[in-house]
Amino acid sequence: MANMADNGAEKTEIKCSSCGSKMRAEITQMPMWLGSELNLIENVPAHVCDKCDLQYYDPHIEAAIRALVGAGFPSHQARSHITVPVFQLDPYLPDAEKPEQPKRSPSIEPESFSDSY
Repeated sequence: MANMADNGAEKTEIKCSSCGSKMRAEITQMPMWLGSELNLIENVPAHVCDKCDLQYYDPHIEAAIRALVGAGFPSHQARSHITVPVFQLDPYLPDAEKPEQPKRSPSIEPESFSDSY
């Protein structure tokens, strides 16, 4: 990720509120779910912790993100579209830790309805 350009002003060192480490200025990407749709916001200026990678945003950046979310991520404003693969952890979990698969309803045969009406 690229560092944000230095505007020549003296910058106050920002510390991470989670771990206390130094924050660095970066341009980031922000994945965000809205309902069942995954959206990606590019070129987001952020303060990123050197140790834990937690990200903080200046108030005007947060306001812009909230405005985009509030607008519902209008598709006509999308710069591009991407396809992402979807994975499950099951193949990598020990059998004892695998979640139970949802039980399926037994199939209903068509003839079971014929005498009902």
